[in-house]
Amino acid sequence: MEQGRLEKFSRYLSGFILIAICVSWMLRSSVHEFMTQAVDSEAKTNLSSIHIAQKAFHNEYHAYSTNPSEIGYSTVEGLRSQVYFKPDDVPQEVMSVLPQHHRPYVAQDSYKVLLTFKHQSTGSLDLWILTEDGTIRKLSEKVALK
Repeated sequence: MEQGRLEKFSRYLSGFILIAICVSWMLRSSVHEFMTQAVDSEAKTNLSSIHIAQKAFHNEYHAYSTNPSEIGYSTVEGLRSQVYFKPDDVPQEVMSVLPQHHRPYVAQDSYKVLLTFKHQSTGSLDLWILTEDGTIRKLSEKVALK
């Protein structure tokens, strides 16, 4: 009789553990998806505000600015995202994984701004590009630095 109760308890416990593992996996997937959406939203918001500021600057001075503070954009210390207007400002470790045609630049009638988002858990980067026509494009996700 005691053996039967032990087997029943063992099956119950196995089922409980399986359910706990499934719930844990589902929660983890949801949290990861939420974090990805939050990062994407932050990047798009930052780049949209830069685009609006660059358009206003261009309307007044007939050129785009290479200086974020000149257009009223300021970065906050300690954020995981960084914005680059010129290739000289981009860290070498980022430049080494960035194709030539995606490097940031500012010319009189065009520009390309690079936004990087560093994932603290892995050290990898998401790379985003903004162009003068307002196009925002995610180049890649979780790029491993060399």
